[in-house]
Amino acid sequence: MAGFDRDATVAAIRDYYHFLTKMYLDGDRIMEPPPGGWPDITPEIMRPLKKTDAVVDLLRHLPYINDSGTRNDQRVHMVPYGPSAVWPDMARDLVSGIEPATVLFCTDGDGGSGNIWPGGIPSGCAGLTDTSSNDEDNDVILLLDTERDCIWWMECPTEVEHEGVWELVTVEERGDANTPVVVEDVALDDPDDQVRSDDEDNDSCPSEEESPLTSDDETGSFHDDAEDGEDSQGSDEERDNHEEDQSPQWIRDEYCPSWDVTEFFDKLKRHFRQLDFVPISPTEVIEGWEPRSEELVEELKPIYRKHGWPDLEVYRKEECLAEVEKAVHRIDPDRFQDENDSD
Repeated sequence: MAGFDRDATVAAIRDYYHFLTKMYLDGDRIMEPPPGGWPDITPEIMRPLKKTDAVVDLLRHLPYINDSGTRNDQRVHMVPYGPSAVWPDMARDLVSGIEPATVLFCTDGDGGSGNIWPGGIPSGCAGLTDTSSNDEDNDVILLLDTERDCIWWMECPTEVEHEGVWELVTVEERGDANTPVVVEDVALDDPDDQVRSDDEDNDSCPSEEESPLTSDDETGSFHDDAEDGEDSQGSDEERDNHEEDQSPQWIRDEYCPSWDVTEFFDKLKRHFRQLDFVPISPTEVIEGWEPRSEELVEELKPIYRKHGWPDLEVYRKEECLAEVEKAVHRIDPDRFQDENDSD
């Protein structure tokens, strides 16, 4: 397996953040590092976190999403319920006296004691999300592993691994409980076709250019995506054996798949294109399969498609988000109750 490439990783994250600005994120929120990197992130300041030099160097050169001007419980999401970590701010927190364990718990899901993950999170991993404003049920922990050159999604929702189109099945239809089911579980060569209306032809306009996916043979890490033309029978058994053999000790007791860095962000973009991930504001994203948000999701998906999503050449972002905001206020007014009370 090729060694960790800092510049390629920085480019993949930058590309993903700019993709988010095309759908819902305010472009002014992207913060680029100054020449030489973020001055607050130095080996001396970061030493209490016991991260490797490769991690510190990566964090020093990453772009970040500025969350200033947002309420703490509405931090800017990079994935559903997953606010992005702003490491320059965390470095300043360390200087101001915040305990290293507090920072690590927010980004790694483990304060360094090993009480959460057996053996503790390796020093070569860096958290991309910040769980400090989330409740326990919605914690999203994404660990970028510089030693294995991959990204782990801790306790990843199984729906994230599928490349199909999801629908919500009601109690009456299923007979037991509201639960998402996959309608079509395929690797999408052209994800735009899956979400365009039936009366449109298949000649979709080109969208955001993606880097090609990297095969499992090249990465050496576990990925659940089926290759085109391969027989998927027995894949569960093979996956279990591979995880047992290859997964590090600190994640063996949890469901934590990993992906090549570039493949990971390509996968996330596909989920946004398919509206498996549904932005409900310029800062907040929810899961498109969860039964508790069924009414809201079913209202918002047609709004995005009506305004051209996912065809970036015709998508009308501002008009779409304005209509999304009205729909969210109408269907889920309690979501904005605290904001209204503070006015």
